[in-house]
Amino acid sequence: MSIKRSRATRKRSKSYLSPSQKKTRNISVITFISAGVVALAAVAMVIFFSHDWSVIREQQREAQASEIKEETGVPETTSDEEAEKARKEEERKAFEAHVLSIEPDFEFAHFRGEPTLTPTGDDLLDRAYRLAAGYDYDAAVLLLKTVTGYGNIPEYRNALQYFYECKASLRKWEINNNITHIFFHSLIVNPGITFDPKESGYKLNDYNEAMTTVNEFVAIMESMYEKGFVLVDIYDVARIEIQADGSEKMTYQSIMLPEDKIPFILSIDDTNYYEYMTGDGFANHLVVTEDG
Repeated sequence: MSIKRSRATRKRSKSYLSPSQKKTRNISVITFISAGVVALAAVAMVIFFSHDWSVIREQQREAQASEIKEETGVPETTSDEEAEKARKEEERKAFEAHVLSIEPDFEFAHFRGEPTLTPTGDDLLDRAYRLAAGYDYDAAVLLLKTVTGYGNIPEYRNALQYFYECKASLRKWEINNNITHIFFHSLIVNPGITFDPKESGYKLNDYNEAMTTVNEFVAIMESMYEKGFVLVDIYDVARIEIQADGSEKMTYQSIMLPEDKIPFILSIDDTNYYEYMTGDGFANHLVVTEDG
């Protein structure tokens, strides 16, 4: 009985609080809830600003890395460019593998040399450097001077100074009437067919004496470059000039090259494709690629 009465007493004490007691209780509850909300908001703000600060620090690190690359001259390549280069290389390998699976003796032109010109990002400047690589410094200079205000562009000023210095070191080739000329017929791209008696028949010996395979052509060209030969335009040797009296005259031109270089002319004998060579393993057309 005493236990039941005690519980009932506690229940009545909760049910019949005075107004002041209720007010105090309500204030306490509100204060507790408000404190909880403030605490949660504080935690959220800490998390937000911590993330935001980490983003700022990452941006600062990237900016510092970019400045270091600019100061050291290290070119910045994007992953997209690298991926595109890798994709093209994979396509080339896949194409060659496909062709070789059909014609195991097919020959592709693989020069040992690598491009020596680094792209600058300026198409006109790149073209000028390509002209200079062929010792045509006059054309390289004229190309850059087509740009309005070229003298105010540091890269152009440096390139022009370089072109002038290189041109000053050239010497004139004095014997235009005795320049090496080398020519090729259509190249053999599939020696396995060309030199198969069942395929070429009576033409086999003639092909062997007068024709050149792709790999032979590459080896000949690389050997000539190693010996100092430089390919020149036939119009660099001589061209028709109008005389004072209006007549025309074939006149030798000035071929300017470095001291250790020798000019040569390359031509293709009969740039056409005879019917009697069809199916004998020869190239049957020429294609100019994007890089010329």
